Amino acid sequence: MIDQTFPGEISPRVEVRVQSGNVRLVPGEAKSVRVVAEAHKDAGLEVSKRGATIVVSTDKGGWFRNDKADITIYVPESTEASINAASADVRVTTPLSRLEVNTASGDITFATVGSLEVRTASGDVRGDRVTESVRVVGASGDVQINSCSGKASFSSASGDVEIDRCRGGSLKTSTASGDVSVALCQSSEVECKSMSGDVDLGIPPRTRVSLDASTLSGNVRLPEPSESSEPPESSMSIKVRLVSGDMRLFRAG
Repeated sequence: MIDQTFPGEISPRVEVRVQSGNVRLVPGEAKSVRVVAEAHKDAGLEVSKRGATIVVSTDKGGWFRNDKADITIYVPESTEASINAASADVRVTTPLSRLEVNTASGDITFATVGSLEVRTASGDVRGDRVTESVRVVGASGDVQINSCSGKASFSSASGDVEIDRCRGGSLKTSTASGDVSVALCQSSEVECKSMSGDVDLGIPPRTRVSLDASTLSGNVRLPEPSESSEPPESSMSIKVRLVSGDMRLFRAG
């Protein structure tokens, strides 16, 4: 077992490279990074520091049958984190300035991050808030985020994308059979593409919408015209291209 503390870093960066197991990033002390990790002796678990970067790795010796690692890292809120794993669950319970995750399988959960970039094959992605930008590329995993701001991009084969609130910047989604649902969409530009998935978008009141939508065998459902005489407070452009999926625009709020 390793229990090592690296003091003195105001804005540290953490890199984790594991084959399988669990990776947790939890609240720590300011200007300090603490790593508590345990793995089978054949996994070659190592913890090192390269400049302002703390590296936790089990891949130096190659692939082992007993290569599962359990890693907990205590970090300050200004931390950037990069995690690469074949089959590992990632759980982040502290705010981060940036989170980058690449996995084949394993679920990813987070609290609040500035920017988020995820590539996964079959893992689910669930989080509370992204404040700057988000990009998620997946195959069969679902995506659920409470709030995202800035530039947002989601691509999935069969996974669903569910966002409670998306505001500012742009929103782009691309799915094969997965559904897209945004309860409250306040992005200025929206572009959605899908083969057989449905698209549901909630539009805030007093929003002027420029809509360009088409579907081969699905339906497009729009809200009834507003009877309000108040001028629009915002505007957005929406472009939707579907093959057999349905699209629904509704008034939110």
